[in-house]
Amino acid sequence: MTGLVWHLRAFLGFGAVFTALSELLFYPVTFSPDSWQLLLVYALSGLFGVLAVARVGGRGLMGFFLAACIMGLLAEGLPVLELYAALPVSLVWTSLAWHGVVSGLLGLWVYRASAARGAWAFAGVNLGLGAGLGLWGAYFWGQSGDAGYLAQMPAAVAVFAAGQILLPGGVVPGPGRAAALWITGGVLALGYALYPLLAAFPMSLILPPALGLCIYAARGCREGDGAELWPALPWQHLPIMPVLPLSAWGAYALGQGSPLVAEMNAWVVLVAGPLSVALLGWATFRALRSRDAA
Repeated sequence: MTGLVWHLRAFLGFGAVFTALSELLFYPVTFSPDSWQLLLVYALSGLFGVLAVARVGGRGLMGFFLAACIMGLLAEGLPVLELYAALPVSLVWTSLAWHGVVSGLLGLWVYRASAARGAWAFAGVNLGLGAGLGLWGAYFWGQSGDAGYLAQMPAAVAVFAAGQILLPGGVVPGPGRAAALWITGGVLALGYALYPLLAAFPMSLILPPALGLCIYAARGCREGDGAELWPALPWQHLPIMPVLPLSAWGAYALGQGSPLVAEMNAWVVLVAGPLSVALLGWATFRALRSRDAA
């Protein structure tokens, strides 16, 4: 029962956090009765990524980064065809850069790790992440002429906070792990066969080897203290979380019409893109050097 509860909490937690950071705080979303499908995609992709990385012994910051990259590849390559739109650029942005670095490393791992370091560190990360998301909102909503950022932000932050609170401990339990990996992997493989495989053929053939590379690279992330893939979130620091939406609101207000914000997309790509490729390359190099990599 403990394993089942862990997987359920992880499923819902990843779905909420990644939906918030990759969709609700990323661009205008029209809510409808079908909006639950967004959470389902990110929940399945996120849980599969974590289970696949855990299966080969990945852990820590780098292990979770690779799990987030797997989630990003699946999210961009299954329900939509963005992954195949402009290869190789689309392989990095948004799959590795935004999903891996922004959503995975910053929005989940660093966010939770800062809370474990203390109240001031957590407040600082909430302030910084909120400011970054607010400036992105000023860029994207301003570019599209949509004035609904402030209306969408409360729901987005609520989904983000709920996901962070729902997430269990970062050690994948043994009971049910293999079954959950096969179930999530089977559902995702079926979805791949039914839609993008033929709809984007032959470009769609890039997805399996890209996923395989991330899973293989996770073999290079098996060293270090502890077996956690992500840090715990101390309950006593939860009252600090409202700093994030307040910071986002302030940055959004200040960023309106700024020439720097007009190039926000380019700044994110130039920083997160090379960083994501470098991290993936470093993990792959470590995996190749490991004695039992074969």
